[in-house]
Amino acid sequence: MEQPRIKISFKNKVKVIELLDDKILDDATLADLTESLFSVVIDEEIPKILINFSHVRQMSSSMLGTLIRLNKRIAEKGGELKLCGIIPMLYEIFVLTKINKLFEIYHDERTAVNSFE
Repeated sequence: MEQPRIKISFKNKVKVIELLDDKILDDATLADLTESLFSVVIDEEIPKILINFSHVRQMSSSMLGTLIRLNKRIAEKGGELKLCGIIPMLYEIFVLTKINKLFEIYHDERTAVNSFE
């Protein structure tokens, strides 16, 4: 049986999506993850989504494209997407690609959840 790629919880009306893979590198992993993320958003009327990256140690640049598309879909529904728990090495990728300007990124989950208020 395949391991789940995400864990979903609710905190203060925010849907927290915890990414469970430590490596998001191959196309199969990315495809599964993309499908899971978009299926979570499709059910939400005005999505308040926080993606927690605390388990992720490596990821391909294709994941950035997934985040951009997901953010667009959420914005179209009047919602918000925020990120947290990104390790410094991965955060450098966000800075180099200027993706950090597109997202609100928080160090820890609690601060991120509270920022939705």
